Amino acid sequence: MGIEIRNIAKNEKGELIAFHRRNYRAGHILEDPRYLDWQFGEFPRRSDSYSILGAWSAGRLLGVFGYTETPYLCFGKRCRAVSLGHLMVEPSVRHLGIGALLLARVKKSFALAIDHGLTRDAVRLFTEMGFKGETLSRFARVLSPDAVAKAVGAELPVTKAELPKSDFRFVRLRSYDPRLALLMRSVREKYPITVERSKRYLEWRYFHHPLISYALFAAERRGRLHSFVAVRIEGPDECRAGRIIDCISEESAEAFPLLSVAAFCRDAGAHYVDYYFSGPLQKRALRNAGFADAGSGLLSLLPSRLNPPVFGGSNAIDFVVQARRGMLRRASHPRSWYTTKGGGDQDRAY
Repeated sequence: MGIEIRNIAKNEKGELIAFHRRNYRAGHILEDPRYLDWQFGEFPRRSDSYSILGAWSAGRLLGVFGYTETPYLCFGKRCRAVSLGHLMVEPSVRHLGIGALLLARVKKSFALAIDHGLTRDAVRLFTEMGFKGETLSRFARVLSPDAVAKAVGAELPVTKAELPKSDFRFVRLRSYDPRLALLMRSVREKYPITVERSKRYLEWRYFHHPLISYALFAAERRGRLHSFVAVRIEGPDECRAGRIIDCISEESAEAFPLLSVAAFCRDAGAHYVDYYFSGPLQKRALRNAGFADAGSGLLSLLPSRLNPPVFGGSNAIDFVVQARRGMLRRASHPRSWYTTKGGGDQDRAY
């Protein structure tokens, strides 16, 4: 069987959506052309093709692999990186190694590669091809104990942490604020490896998202921005969550925006708030803001999927990384990376 691997053209959208319908549950977000155009057709530049590789044989699409070229900062230096998305192969041909061919083709063009939310089979494939992986940390805070207890069937631990007097102001950003560029420069060395949150990236990812409405905030003091945080509220009335999707902060301001987000989410009717992230940073600030580790214990009962709510099972999100040979050895270690749900394709408008 001859296999041709190439990017899927935008005028082949019909074949792509038909493939997704055959291989994903009904109504999956990958059937939505608006999502495809946004996730795979606009960033970092518009093109006649999607950043989705297709494996074709005799004119039939047998497998796809979505990815987004994303500039990253690696120990303060700009690197060409790729955020890997969905990898799917038709069940009847999964023994032919098509998934491995697609993965090899994508990753060879980039210095850094990262993927989030993998299945067990995908973790096995990525590990065999040299990737290293871990599980994102998840911290959470219960905001409405009675509503949470009713939803999950158990009383969960509640912590109390209130906003102290501060000279910071928690300001909502309705559009990109040029002062964010100064904030990103000030934290350039803080996060060893992370996505470069440039104006172009932030506008594409959050400010101008076609399907999701984010609440975007900053901690402001004396005219400067000291943190940036992206939040959204989701879920039905009986189980609503606040999601911290991204957070960047100078150390002096870390706890303040987290406390402010919890207050915002409570006022918006959320029953709890959670945050998925990697690396050791921010854990102390999260605890100071009343959050606790939700990777195990009773807090792990809080559902991560809410449309509809899914109770029970694992709420973990795995991620894998790889750095091109010749780069710093620590670049290949997942703990050197700071990524969140916003850094991959895990925050979807299902």
